[in-house]
Amino acid sequence: MRLLEHEAKQILKKHAIPVPEGKAFAAGQELAFTPPAVLKAQIPMGGRGKAGGILTAQTPQEMQEHFEHLLATPIRDYTATKILIEQPIELRQEFYLAITYDTAAKLPVAIFSPQGGVDIEALAKQDPGAVVQMHFSPLRRFPSFMGRELVARAGVTGKLLIQLGGLFARLADVFLDYDATLAEINPLGL
Repeated sequence: MRLLEHEAKQILKKHAIPVPEGKAFAAGQELAFTPPAVLKAQIPMGGRGKAGGILTAQTPQEMQEHFEHLLATPIRDYTATKILIEQPIELRQEFYLAITYDTAAKLPVAIFSPQGGVDIEALAKQDPGAVVQMHFSPLRRFPSFMGRELVARAGVTGKLLIQLGGLFARLADVFLDYDATLAEINPLGL
């Protein structure tokens, strides 16, 4: 089961992981949202931004036009039935944080880069030192001190190191708890 972005962000919010304020809207709904806004087509696939599935609006009219356009335009062979509308955020610095499952090691792995962005695989090939990772046991989980250790290996220090370490621990909890919930619902993985 693959979550859409607006569904995943609700789970993140429940685990005290900050996300921009926003709401998903379907065709025919009144867009009860005040611009400026970022509109994101909700499809089960990455690469939406490069494919034209993420647009910004400064006025209510522009927001309505973008909303209708995103609902009517196939993006990467999917037609969105919902559009996530969020407040834009001003970035001071961008990082890449991820928890995923390493099938070769048969363990979860935390991945971090102080160079955020969407092309992490290309960055890892281009500059292997720019992406650090750490495997961990799902039985021990991923405590904050391990998150701090991982982030420190990438050169982050000070208050940001502590904040990111805690954020990583909460993100790992989401990964492990959500994965366990799916296994209980569907024990055969079908």
